[in-house]
Amino acid sequence: MCSAGTWIVERGDGLTFTLSESSGVVILGRDKTLPPPQRLDSRYVSRQHLAFEAGPSSLFVT
Repeated sequence: MCSAGTWIVERGDGLTFTLSESSGVVILGRDKTLPPPQRLDSRYVSRQHLAFEAGPSSLFVT
């Protein structure tokens, strides 16, 4: 069974973002080399990158 939809992720620090299932692997972080949609500019966001892989019924965070 395959379904379409989105994941809404909210971190403990209040940062909220949406991932679509078709996104594949998405990397978010403060690194200036990341594309603007993936760059987190808030000084309160951790410097570590977060990688997300969205699937039909699961979301993997590394």
